[in-house]
Amino acid sequence: ATASADTTADLSVTAPQQDTAEERTPGSITNYSFYVSNLGPDATEASATVTLGDAEELVSVGSGRGSCTESAPVVCSLGSVAPGGQVMVTVQVRFTRASSTNGNHVRVSGPGTNVDPDTSNDQAAALSPVAAGGDSTEGTPVISTGEWLRSQSRLTVEADVTPNGAGKMFFQYGRTSDYGSKTDAQAVSGSAEKTVKSVLAGLKMSTLYHYRAVLVVGGKTYYGKDVKARTLGVLKYGPLTLKAANRSPKSVRYVGALGDGLADAPGACKGTVTVTVYTLGGADLLRRTTRMKSDCTYAITIPFGRSQASKYGKKGSVLTQARFSGNKAVSSVGSESDRP
Repeated sequence: ATASADTTADLSVTAPQQDTAEERTPGSITNYSFYVSNLGPDATEASATVTLGDAEELVSVGSGRGSCTESAPVVCSLGSVAPGGQVMVTVQVRFTRASSTNGNHVRVSGPGTNVDPDTSNDQAAALSPVAAGGDSTEGTPVISTGEWLRSQSRLTVEADVTPNGAGKMFFQYGRTSDYGSKTDAQAVSGSAEKTVKSVLAGLKMSTLYHYRAVLVVGGKTYYGKDVKARTLGVLKYGPLTLKAANRSPKSVRYVGALGDGLADAPGACKGTVTVTVYTLGGADLLRRTTRMKSDCTYAITIPFGRSQASKYGKKGSVLTQARFSGNKAVSSVGSESDRP
């Protein structure tokens, strides 16, 4: 069997046009405008991706319809464009340094269910060399490995980056300073310092890891310092929450969570939650058990509500508490008490 397309639409894009013929120098600003068109025969969703030049940083972006990301590369989701329809997109950039190869590139695309009969008009570019002089912001790229936050299987790391150009940055990490693993690269550009974050996932509990930030600009590589961080081990104090989602005279439905987002080792939440109803005098009135879900949340309805509680004296004489019976990743832990 041969799969057929939902739509057939010939999308096209014009070359970015600048709003000024003045000489381009570091520090000057220009607007690139281009048009996305649908030459038919069907209507289809359209998006445009703008790749800035090696001497450009993004100032702002706007489109006649839809929405655009506020970081480079710019992606504009333009919605459904009818046959014969046209949408204008304007991208404002600041030139950051002298460059004879600086160019602004744009590409239009439709959904995977659309067949574009002519892909030769899906891309366009404008060469925009930047002359020396002006308010040059060119300098040596700078990258500094930053702080971290940890859980049992993740490290959220950051770096302070001043690209002074356009390039990419990523983190190297591993159990030694030889690293061995790295995160996906992120595009960076401009002359202003910015903080970039990434997540190192799939790590072992209670294990020391090395990581450093790496910046690549203009074919040269710059390294941040090596930083060490240890993932969390066994969580000895949960926490475990207990919250009444629905109260009635005859029952209460409780929901809760374990670990406060820190219990993310494989199987960390595998275990049971026991909810006990007891009196201040020390008598257990009811006990129910449920399993903790893999996302560290639980829900349970106990057949003990306001009517039953009123039989044991004044309000507050009967309390409810949850306890998680854990595993090797999370110790047994109890919640704060609540009333039925």
